[in-house]
Amino acid sequence: MARSWLMYFMKNNSLFCFCYKLFSKRNINFKSSGMANWKHASTHLTSHENSPEHLNCMKAWKELAVRLRSGETIDKQEEALLEAERMRWRAVLTRLTAIVQSLAVRNLPLRGHTETLLTPSNGNFLKEVELIARFDPIMTDHLNRVERGTASHNSYLGHHVQNELIDLLGSKIISAIVYDIKQAKLFSIILDCTPDMPHRTVISVH
Repeated sequence: MARSWLMYFMKNNSLFCFCYKLFSKRNINFKSSGMANWKHASTHLTSHENSPEHLNCMKAWKELAVRLRSGETIDKQEEALLEAERMRWRAVLTRLTAIVQSLAVRNLPLRGHTETLLTPSNGNFLKEVELIARFDPIMTDHLNRVERGTASHNSYLGHHVQNELIDLLGSKIISAIVYDIKQAKLFSIILDCTPDMPHRTVISVH
């Protein structure tokens, strides 16, 4: 028999009632420690699912599910704000990652003498951020938040985030190289010269 409200916890080998955990104030086994009387499990399950409080919890659970699908919960506005903030940060990080990629491809340093926006010697990374902000509304809004001090505790423009993006991109590149090598039947390794070796040595590996 399919029971959508029934949960099994492998850790303590017990059964729980999902809707009871959400909505019931009673402290019974199906909510707290779990039902582990397997010998009489069928009887306990039947008795529980026919109890008035379980039926009320099921009703509340199904009504909540319908409201969530239709966006009619009381925290609808908060959920919308959270989603908008999540998408905003995703867009900001997408642009910052693109800047790091662009500078790395051209072998250009990211940082300057300062990490302050709109200063002459703040480095290529922040200068690229400032340039994009002149034309891109998302980055413009982000820099305005940073200057107003409303961009949360982290602006994601500092050197720690730059290093993290470099590490992530480097790991991705290494994974792609390893994948290509594993897929190839033949590949070569080019070694730099040393005093006791020719200028360039190419080793073919099967």
